[in-house]
Amino acid sequence: MPRTPQDWPYQEKVIGWAARPISAMFAPGNFQAGYRPAWWTTNEDRSNAKPPVDLFCNASNYCDPSKIGDNDSNDPGLGACTLDSGDSDTNPHWLHCWWHEKITKEQWKDCERLAECGNGVHRFSTSYGEQADAGSYPPNCSTTNLPTNALVVDDLPDGTTPAGVGANRGCGAVKSSGTFGFTFVPWDTQMDLTNDGTDNPTTVTTYPGKIDTHQIGAGYGNHFWFTHTRSPESYPANANRMKVTATWKLNAPLTNTTRQAKIFAHIPDHGAQTSNAVYRIQTPAGEEEVAISQTANESNKWVDLGAYDFGDQIPEVRLDNFNGGSGSADIAFDALAFVPGTYNGQKMTGSMTVDPTAPDPAPIEPGEDISDSLFPEVSGSSAGTAKAAPTATTMSTASCSTVSLSITRKRTNSCLHDELWVNHYTNSTPDGNASFDYYNTIYLDAASDEFSQVTTVRLKSMSGVMNTVNLDYQAKCRGYCNITSVTWDGSKIFKKGDTIQRTITTRFKWTPSGATKNTITPYWYFGGTANTTPIANPLEVEKAKLDIRCDSEVPNAGTGCVFSGYDPTYVMNSKRFPGAAAHIDMMWRKTNIDWGNRNGGKPLTYLGNKMSVDGSGKIQSDRNRQLICSRQWKTYPDTGLFSDMWTLEAGATRTDSKSCDEFAFANSFQSAGNSAGPNPVTYSGKECIQTYVRRNADDTMTLHLRPDAPAPTWKEPCGRSSMSNWQNTQSMRPFGDFIKEQRLMEDDDYWLDLAGFTAPTP
Repeated sequence: MPRTPQDWPYQEKVIGWAARPISAMFAPGNFQAGYRPAWWTTNEDRSNAKPPVDLFCNASNYCDPSKIGDNDSNDPGLGACTLDSGDSDTNPHWLHCWWHEKITKEQWKDCERLAECGNGVHRFSTSYGEQADAGSYPPNCSTTNLPTNALVVDDLPDGTTPAGVGANRGCGAVKSSGTFGFTFVPWDTQMDLTNDGTDNPTTVTTYPGKIDTHQIGAGYGNHFWFTHTRSPESYPANANRMKVTATWKLNAPLTNTTRQAKIFAHIPDHGAQTSNAVYRIQTPAGEEEVAISQTANESNKWVDLGAYDFGDQIPEVRLDNFNGGSGSADIAFDALAFVPGTYNGQKMTGSMTVDPTAPDPAPIEPGEDISDSLFPEVSGSSAGTAKAAPTATTMSTASCSTVSLSITRKRTNSCLHDELWVNHYTNSTPDGNASFDYYNTIYLDAASDEFSQVTTVRLKSMSGVMNTVNLDYQAKCRGYCNITSVTWDGSKIFKKGDTIQRTITTRFKWTPSGATKNTITPYWYFGGTANTTPIANPLEVEKAKLDIRCDSEVPNAGTGCVFSGYDPTYVMNSKRFPGAAAHIDMMWRKTNIDWGNRNGGKPLTYLGNKMSVDGSGKIQSDRNRQLICSRQWKTYPDTGLFSDMWTLEAGATRTDSKSCDEFAFANSFQSAGNSAGPNPVTYSGKECIQTYVRRNADDTMTLHLRPDAPAPTWKEPCGRSSMSNWQNTQSMRPFGDFIKEQRLMEDDDYWLDLAGFTAPTP
């Protein structure tokens, strides 16, 4: 059968659906055949329920079966029915190729002897009693989950009793403290409203959105409306014709002291499929948008939309169906509740004392253990030969040790402690050896193109036939560098019983290739003689994690060299800037946004002046800042200001203001404004956790959730806080010096430390 039943003729629908009924919902989650199908003795007979297409077509009814096909039509000469001349006005038999002959069992099927016909199933007999209502999707008649002073604005006028309410279903008459209404977009179209046979176009104004606006007896108070989410159409005149906007409005302004109210939206248990319902709260300061997922809350529940200041303005909320949808998802319009009160937002910290003159915290630069296996094993020996065999053992120590074998690095220095063995063989049999303690330190300078290595070697033991070792040790470099000097302090010859430590100082200089950045690889050569026998297999060894980057690119930092693989740590002065520190600390503790946190997180990545990946032509950090802190952003009225403390810190007059603080930082790859990052927002910083920093009467500060935003799920991709510009900007002011001191370049990782900050318990 064709798969477009809407195009089937009536007879074909009856026969086809008798064989295979459409699916229908009998109860929530229970889909069955829409009506009982007929039965046949075989599946083949069921499939043959449809007669051959030419069975009812021959000369007796003026039908030409040869013209039955996919492209036939009712136009003269193009269809099976030959009664096709003229039209219904000029030909009384036009297209009346009606069948009136008998069909024999030989022509189609034998319903008696072969039982090839279907048999109907009568679900309801004439004496079947009326079924009781199933009670599917029972309404929510209660406001027990709301504060007792809630003012509910339902989606029907006050006093209305929804249709379909019986003794076992319904909530009685609507109780509403306001008004609800729809706004539909008018659409003009040309129609011929006459029937005189001539074309008489008339402009008719219609409201297409009405045809896709429906009501259901369920949800709060046993009634809600729904339509489908859509996007503007491409043709300008039709762009918004399917837009439907609902408006809830209290009867009068609020009378409580603060003129604040928290808003809750009731989401029914079905017909609410959109994941992006954008409620628009009308306030004296402008429109506030709150996007929630109706489908995630589709359970007859009240969803918190936040608390807002309405002043003397009547509280009003709007919701429309234009949210980028394709017409498939439902969006529901059920009741709203306004709860007057005083809302400061949930405290995320206790009171934090500010010390505007707190000294800068000490740098934090833990050594990074990169021991692994430094030197390869050396194989092969012959009579009268010697080999050098430096070996390394992986250690967990994080700093240079005179006991443990280890390799550690920081941003501008490294320390290697290892053992060097020189073995003597006779006829492939070891018969003597010497072991040495070997220390090497690389000193880089972030403000110079010169660096040095200081190596110390001390004989630990010499045994067997081994009497002397003339050690040829050289510190070298590969890449764009020169050795400018080598100084040996002490003899290169070691004898049994020798206890004197030798020190070798090697100085290097970066010799740029013409580029402004090069990589230099240090490596070491071990050779010489043992008992005057040349070491047959001298070693050259290196460590990739000790590659050095020299550059002249970092702005205002001249030339310098660092171990770029080491991630430095920016230490925030949390005693001076506890508000900024508290925001970061909250994100680390409460969410998965733990970038920069050395205690279980991953490092932040510095963007520098990298261009935006979204084709906007902006620098990525500027684009991040725009999306998170400019788009859909307003400062919170109760954000605390600290001009006096800023003035004290700066030693000059400063005027504080309210600003937007974001985490992860705008100049990090992990910013939620970066569409190529690990946790991007879809549109704006409205999707972040919203907080603000309040100044208390005792001059302490506390971090609060913003009351004019939905309660966080703690799965948000970012944090956005309304806070003092002093706290926000000055907490990161030293970062510019940090960039120069650490020679931080584009795509370099770094850690963030809050200098021992612990948020006080709220």
